[in-house]
Amino acid sequence: MATRSKKRNVNFPKGSIELIKHKNSSEMENGEVAAVVVSVVSGTSYDSLFRKVPQDSDMGKICTYSIKAGTILEKIIRTLQGEPIKNLETSSEEAKVLQQLKDNCDKAGRDAVCFNFECCSHYSGKHFGSLKAIQRMHMDLIGYLVNEYGCLCMFSDFSLKALIKDWDSSLLGPNPFVEVGSISRSFRLKFNPEILKNSPSAQLETVGNLCDKGHGEGSTIVGAMGGTIAYTLKKFAADEVKAPTPTKHVTRNRQKEAIAVMGNDSGQKELVELDSRIPEAGAVQKSFLRRFFSICGCGASIPNAAEVSLSAETIDAPVAVNVVADSKSTSAKTAAFESGVPYTVQVLTIADQADNSQITESYLEEAGDDVILCAAAGLDKTGLAGHVLLEYPPIADQPPKEEDEEDDEPIRGRILASCGHWIELMKVDTNVDRLLHVAEREWGVKSPQYQNAKMEMMNATAGSTMQKENMQKWSHQLVQSRAPHKYNRRLVKAKKARLEESS
Repeated sequence: MATRSKKRNVNFPKGSIELIKHKNSSEMENGEVAAVVVSVVSGTSYDSLFRKVPQDSDMGKICTYSIKAGTILEKIIRTLQGEPIKNLETSSEEAKVLQQLKDNCDKAGRDAVCFNFECCSHYSGKHFGSLKAIQRMHMDLIGYLVNEYGCLCMFSDFSLKALIKDWDSSLLGPNPFVEVGSISRSFRLKFNPEILKNSPSAQLETVGNLCDKGHGEGSTIVGAMGGTIAYTLKKFAADEVKAPTPTKHVTRNRQKEAIAVMGNDSGQKELVELDSRIPEAGAVQKSFLRRFFSICGCGASIPNAAEVSLSAETIDAPVAVNVVADSKSTSAKTAAFESGVPYTVQVLTIADQADNSQITESYLEEAGDDVILCAAAGLDKTGLAGHVLLEYPPIADQPPKEEDEEDDEPIRGRILASCGHWIELMKVDTNVDRLLHVAEREWGVKSPQYQNAKMEMMNATAGSTMQKENMQKWSHQLVQSRAPHKYNRRLVKAKKARLEESS
């Protein structure tokens, strides 16, 4: 007799969300919101910096949320989209925190919002957890934040390994990252301080300011736990950094999909030509087209002439999107597509030493032919990738601007990848003058932090071991207490005006 198969019920972890309130932080219910940090963790965290170290700013409060990954990730997307969560789906307390998250994000501005995916145990298997559904929820959230919401998503070490493994080309474009080994003790980061000072990360900006000695090169030494990721860029991404060039109807050996979009006075016309050799030309290609049309305004306002070409070596390979538009088209909206990827790439820092060994081409001998060492922006050195920034095109639904914000850059999604964590920072290449200058700017001359740092620097003998130790202590505190992204642009402008008046 045939037996009826039992349907397997899978109980997905619900996860949770909470607002972190530090003992010494200011009252969270009132005051300006300078930034929002949302730290996502699954299992045991190996980098709880943003949840344990109070985030300071003289411009306002830094609202820090901790999320335990689960189906809560879907609710976060819906909440940020403005969709109310029904009572049957959540508790009253969780609904309150979700709404509070949205309200604080609205107050800070989207470019002052960061979702930090922590290095944690459940990402150690190089996936966002063991369940396919939870992996999918992570990628859906990341895709929404980057493509539609327009904020910073940050990944380091194990979470970067998971991002590389679960990367969805239909959401994020071709994967530029490749893991090439591991670091077990420490690594040295090299960079151009001016590049960091102009990056979209307050943390990296602070590092740049501390290390800016006027000769165009700075460094830090960061500790590494066993198994810390060593990664670099694929060749196509490195070429994008150096000299992006438009391509036209790129044709690979076995596959192609070409779309020509034309408009005229009498109306709009779309011509789609699919190569008969790829009858399954599917979701990946179509998703990219939807992405292109939404960004370029096609459908409501198609450019007078544009050509789009999608190509891939295999059905599962990353798909490249290339755009060539005439002078009448909106160049700002299509520029990010010209190089064949829907993002720009900037190598902010490189690791030129790892575990006390110099990084050379021999490090990549077993990594394959499609990877190379990275060249840091503004620095004539190469090494493994330290911090790499991907910037996506401006989101289609731009928030309304203040009256004095017409010239500000548009809101866009960003991915910041990092091999290590600032919580393991060991040494900053700075000096006493730079430290006190940055402390005064970040904390204010009347702040207890600045006064204590100045007293410790001045009371110790110049060049003594005690002074060097105190200098590193305060440098670490400056870096670790900064937000990983930008601050509220309105509050930044107000602070800049105050500094200009005082000078």
